[in-house]
Amino acid sequence: MPEATTTTGTVDDDTTATGTITAAGATDDGATGAEDEDAALEALQQLLKESGLKPEQLKGRLEASRKWEQRAKSNAAAAQKLAELERSTMSDAEKIAEAHIRAAEAELSLTRFTVAAAKGLPASAAQFLYGDDEDEINSAADDLLAFAKTLGGTATQTPAPDLKQGRRGAAPGAQTDPNAWFRGLARGRNTT
Repeated sequence: MPEATTTTGTVDDDTTATGTITAAGATDDGATGAEDEDAALEALQQLLKESGLKPEQLKGRLEASRKWEQRAKSNAAAAQKLAELERSTMSDAEKIAEAHIRAAEAELSLTRFTVAAAKGLPASAAQFLYGDDEDEINSAADDLLAFAKTLGGTATQTPAPDLKQGRRGAAPGAQTDPNAWFRGLARGRNTT
């Protein structure tokens, strides 16, 4: 099966073209087929027609895109090296202060998850709890629960019980012993 790639590009300031290009020569068995090449060429021509670009323009934009992607990757590496350099030049007091800030953020995050669990909210709802201390986070959890109830649902993890599940008991006059039922079936008495 040919590998498909969806491509999105800006034609001008107000128009965006999206198309799917299938890799030429890709087949299930790894062989190169003329039909696959024709299909890929046709898809590329259709994309060019929809976007209103000439092949030279598309090639130029592709080269520019690759150039900016390479620059972004090199900038990310440079930013990481700069951050490492800044960390290595920090004084002990700055390192301690940064560690205290990270510890406070972690403690606040733990408080959010603890409050969410105590209120019966799913863990994914903890991100919506705001506040700088436990009282404010509890208040935010109460607000979230109240909002969920106004929508007609519940925000808690406990689902409503399904009363249609489980054993309901035997019908009046029904055989409750499975061995007796099987013996009756073997004798031809039980048809249900």
